[in-house]
Amino acid sequence: MELEDKALSASSALRYHRAAMRTVRLTRALAVALSLAYLIQLVVLVSLRVQFPYSLEWMEGAMIDHVQWVMDGNALYAEPTIRFTAFIYAPLFIYVAAGLTWLLGPGFLPLRLVSIAATLVSFAVIFDLARRESRSVLAGVLAVGLFAACFEISGSWLDIGRVDSLRLGFLLCAVWVMRTDRSPRAAVVSALLFSLAALTKQSAVGVAALMGVYFAWDRGFRPGLAYFATLALGTGGGWLWLHLASEGWSTFYAWILPPAHGMFSVMLLGYWWMDLIVPLTPACAVAVWLIASSGLKARRERGREVGEFLFWFLFLGATVASGWSARLHFGGHTNVIMPAYAAIAVAWGVGVIRLAALAGVRGSALVYAGCAAQLAWLVFDPRPHVPTAELRTANDELVRVIGSYPGEVFVPFHGYLPVMAGKRAYSHQMMLKDVLRSSREAEKDILKADIRRAVRQRQFDAVIIDNLVYTPKWLRRELRRTYDYQGYLFDEGIEAGPVIGTRYNPQLFLPREPAAGDGPRGEWTRSDGSDS
Repeated sequence: MELEDKALSASSALRYHRAAMRTVRLTRALAVALSLAYLIQLVVLVSLRVQFPYSLEWMEGAMIDHVQWVMDGNALYAEPTIRFTAFIYAPLFIYVAAGLTWLLGPGFLPLRLVSIAATLVSFAVIFDLARRESRSVLAGVLAVGLFAACFEISGSWLDIGRVDSLRLGFLLCAVWVMRTDRSPRAAVVSALLFSLAALTKQSAVGVAALMGVYFAWDRGFRPGLAYFATLALGTGGGWLWLHLASEGWSTFYAWILPPAHGMFSVMLLGYWWMDLIVPLTPACAVAVWLIASSGLKARRERGREVGEFLFWFLFLGATVASGWSARLHFGGHTNVIMPAYAAIAVAWGVGVIRLAALAGVRGSALVYAGCAAQLAWLVFDPRPHVPTAELRTANDELVRVIGSYPGEVFVPFHGYLPVMAGKRAYSHQMMLKDVLRSSREAEKDILKADIRRAVRQRQFDAVIIDNLVYTPKWLRRELRRTYDYQGYLFDEGIEAGPVIGTRYNPQLFLPREPAAGDGPRGEWTRSDGSDS
């Protein structure tokens, strides 16, 4: 009888174990399926967006203007004028995109291809870092799946022609070299990659400095010294050369103007709640657990384990802090969190595998179920991210309207559209705003004088703006002096503009006939009297 009871107990335990294993396989398969679904969705979205001939995001068109400006032989950083004012970004993306534009021709495609290539590199690094740290391909799949799932909450930014994806690609490659290459060259290579990231977008400097602390601890004094020396030479030397070559204008745009954005105090706590906790509670919990567990292990074992703790603490801490710093500025959109989401994705992939290994059969089923729930929570409707035929038609009509005027047309929110109509581009509204809200009175006065001169002399056959609310009051006053407001260009319900962000029915101003003493209309000139 006792033998029968033991046999029945063993049989029941075996059935229970098999049922538990089936649950583990099911939940794990669901998590993998969701990860792959996000990757497939991203591929489809990018393929549907890459050749859209108009901007996917409202500042993307100005990047084409920047590329063409330098291809025409002009300095990227120079005195701000209505003709051209630089963005507050580092220059590397512009020059990389200019090289590809030289090969493929003008338009959005070269710029987007740079971002798409950088995004592919980022996904490869995320996958390989998670795989190496966990010794599991599954960790890599889950990591890239989570990062792909963050497409919408990070601004739908991965494929657009702006600096962020290239910066992320360089940054992740630098981290990958730093973590995986134990040869003497790792110090120089990782520092140079971080320098390229910082010359693509300045915020990479802070991440590079903090990751250097990990590298110096893990590899020792001499490799750490070589790293920081190379970083100083690459980043500091690069910006010094830009400062001297541009007579200080690169420093003005890239380092003096950004702090003038002002502080968006809502993001002091809103960043942690809206950008991290709400969308990524399970992933953030796993990342925190990974830091804590590696810290406890380092405390017990010392030695090499301290390096692992520092890696996770500084990789996650530096990228999350960088995103927070950028979100605290007015105008900081969710694209600035892309490095943090990438770091969290890597930690998530590694942490899920380690937790599942510690939790046993029943516990691992719960881990993978939580993993699937996290991915399912990020499901989004992809349709708003795809350019529609109606949007293309509206933009086509806007270009036709711009081309119907014989002279120049000022479209400050979308300066690339006049170029498509055979005219010249002028400074983008965001670039003008960045200069005009700074504390540099001399530069502000120069730019205001340039704009006033063009408006008062009626140098534009038309002025088309998206939104009067976003147009500075002084500029609205200037327009009313010499231009008549004509109303909206399109019928109600028809809107032009980018795919990402707010679209508007454009508003039209036409020049009023000059009154006595107003002076004649003529070719627009810069404030120094030279031709534009």
